[in-house]
Amino acid sequence: MGLGKTMQVSAFLAGLFHSGLIRRVLVLAPKTLISHWVKELSLVGLKHKISDYSGSNLNVRDDELQHAFQEGGILLTTYDIVRINYKLIRGDFYDGADDEEEGKLWDYVILDEAHFIKNPKTQRAQSLFEIPCVHRIAISGTPIQNNLKVQNKELRERIKPYFLPRMKGEVSLDNGLADDQKFPKKNELIIWLKLTDCQRQLYKAFLNCCQLLSGTSYLNAITVLKKICDHPQILTKRSAEDILEGMEEMGEVSSSQDMEMVEKMALNLADMAQDDDVVQVGQEVSCKFSFILSLLRNLLEEGHNVLIFSQTRKMLNPIQLFLSYQFLLAL
Repeated sequence: MGLGKTMQVSAFLAGLFHSGLIRRVLVLAPKTLISHWVKELSLVGLKHKISDYSGSNLNVRDDELQHAFQEGGILLTTYDIVRINYKLIRGDFYDGADDEEEGKLWDYVILDEAHFIKNPKTQRAQSLFEIPCVHRIAISGTPIQNNLKVQNKELRERIKPYFLPRMKGEVSLDNGLADDQKFPKKNELIIWLKLTDCQRQLYKAFLNCCQLLSGTSYLNAITVLKKICDHPQILTKRSAEDILEGMEEMGEVSSSQDMEMVEKMALNLADMAQDDDVVQVGQEVSCKFSFILSLLRNLLEEGHNVLIFSQTRKMLNPIQLFLSYQFLLAL
């Protein structure tokens, strides 16, 4: 999920091991996350303490378990292996424990993706209860599942001290800070732009094409129309071919200069252009593109920092390319 849970726990364990405060740790995780735990533990200097108890070879697993019992360290395993071998892991057949370790061989038991045991009545959960330890840490990025049984008032009250859900309106702006240190208010300005002649002709040609083709997906058609409104250059080859087909039915306007340029652009996008038909697409082709560039010039001249968001990454590519040529964007 990318919240940094594994790294935080790994760093925590590294501090405990380096301070001599713990000797053995049991880490449970889904099989697909074992390699991730190995990577994160190695980054904090604990690679030499890792014992992998998640493999399919019983002899190798037994050697890894005995090594963890005798030398200490971190034993990595899965929930299903613990469910089957919890008696071995809790040390029923290990005679090397001293008096201080009796009943608490494991200093910490770490449960990754702890929502796997959200039902305490399952064998998976019951087997974990059979493994004694000094401390347990349960980590999960999805502590509340989409289940009405767990979404009750008691649970919400219990987890409330550990969650910080806040709405923007609940964050105080008047908390004693100076005026220049307070959060500024968010201002939204919606600007309606008029399509360029090129965009309008492409738009009409594609609509005409949709009327001719049977079985056209309306959602896909809307996506193409949105791309035309953003910048014709981000159209796919298939969309450009459909537009050319629609242009064939618009012969009455094909003699106009604008229509000729639009047709050449569609040929370029469809990879069907001859050398004489290659046309250079400028910023004036897209109303959004032209507006953004003119706005950026003004904002940068005034010393503002600008962050540009777009629904599609393809729309950002021509903006980045043009700005890099204009030395307005540091790459």
